[in-house]
Amino acid sequence: MIQVTRDMQTTPAINIVNTALRGEHDRQAQKLQVRLTWFHSDVSDACEEAGVNLVKYHKSHLGKQDYCVNLEFRMWVWDREGYRLYVSNQKGICFEVPPTASVEDVSTALGDYLWDVACSDRLISRQEETELVEKGRELLRGKEMQCPRMNDEDLRKFVYDYVSGRVWTDQMTPPELVGSVFMPLFFGGFRPDDEMWALLDDPESGLPSDPGDAPEVPDPPEAPEAPPKPERPEKPPQPEPLKPDPKRVSQIQSDIDWEQSGEETLAAYLKDVEAQNEALRAEYEKTLGAHQAAWEKVQENYSNARALYKDELRAHKQALAEHEDHVRGHALLKRQWDIAKARRGAVVEGFLKQWLANIGILYEYMSQAGPRSINGCPMFFSVRYMHREDWCRARGAIQREEERRQNITL
Repeated sequence: MIQVTRDMQTTPAINIVNTALRGEHDRQAQKLQVRLTWFHSDVSDACEEAGVNLVKYHKSHLGKQDYCVNLEFRMWVWDREGYRLYVSNQKGICFEVPPTASVEDVSTALGDYLWDVACSDRLISRQEETELVEKGRELLRGKEMQCPRMNDEDLRKFVYDYVSGRVWTDQMTPPELVGSVFMPLFFGGFRPDDEMWALLDDPESGLPSDPGDAPEVPDPPEAPEAPPKPERPEKPPQPEPLKPDPKRVSQIQSDIDWEQSGEETLAAYLKDVEAQNEALRAEYEKTLGAHQAAWEKVQENYSNARALYKDELRAHKQALAEHEDHVRGHALLKRQWDIAKARRGAVVEGFLKQWLANIGILYEYMSQAGPRSINGCPMFFSVRYMHREDWCRARGAIQREEERRQNITL
């Protein structure tokens, strides 16, 4: 990376990316274009959260500015390796890189800047990542996957088939689709054997170990259910009192009038009716008392259940507070796990790059393509690979042949 100095010319990074996009359709450049457009809001949100303005926020992370310039507004300027930063509380941020920077250089510089101001989603610094990738490479230095060399006749045939459009390569495929186009890769066709993988877990290597599965978030305690409020049962209906039978009374009265019976007969009958009504009232009072006693028992049980529910609710609040502490602790554990996973991933990346270091290109003949395609790319159930030195020779021959064909004289 070029060291930016005060005397060196720079240009807004977005200009370089936009210029690259005009000449070539590049998905990575498109993503970077959006990232450059919106990274100001990420930094602004961080300033708002910290409760400081842009200049103070950058000073707290980048140190004192290298110098200031007075343009439309006063600008604080930081020169860093690969980028120059202009910051103003009124104007905002201008992120600039050397005019000769590539899209990849812009992406690297922006990532470094966001890391420097603690606004990056990266888990480890680029320097640490580079060192870990190199350590992963060192594990397999001299133990790379063997790749047979091609003789001149086979190489000449490949070049002829390539310029004739009979060959599809990984360089014609978007990076995210290589495993889907060449299906053997998806099923681990170039995976190192177990003996090689064991090198990664050698304790003497001093490399980051596999952190295992991610820590799980503890489930929150279930809240106790409040006891349902009981419904009061209906009061038992009061029985209808018995009345003297008019016919019976008329018959007794007739007997009395004809002196066939005395007044005591009518009195006995009426007394009997009244006795039956007393029995009904007594039975009803008994039923009503039992009903009231049952309702009071229900109310007592409900009161006991409510008291137990309040105790459970207090215990639940305590358990919920403990769970929140566990969640906060889990966030820290998850962060530590993510960092450990990123470090392990960097080592594995270097390990796999070195394992495949001898491979220059993946390819297959179009005649081997399957019946289906993905995003305009053919799909193959087989794959061929070429040594990187053979590919260098073949690439030179392909370029010369394509130039010759473009300059055919008629």
